[in-house]
Amino acid sequence: MSTTTSLTASDAVARARQLIPELRERAAQTAADRRLPQSGIERLREAGVLKTIQATRNGGAALGIRSHLDVMSALGQG
Repeated sequence: MSTTTSLTASDAVARARQLIPELRERAAQTAADRRLPQSGIERLREAGVLKTIQATRNGGAALGIRSHLDVMSALGQG
């Protein structure tokens, strides 16, 4: 997946939704560890969904809080 600087709100939500099956597979381990495994964090980073509200000058997508919440809601389904 690409960098976050040209990411649109709908792309960010779509990328987050694509991660749902993978997140669900890790749910038991995540619950047992009480944290997302490092590999899960890397997948979120690769998908570009961790920098939705970060300014573009700092490598983010500058999408705004509504888009960020939509992405987090999609990830929460996983």
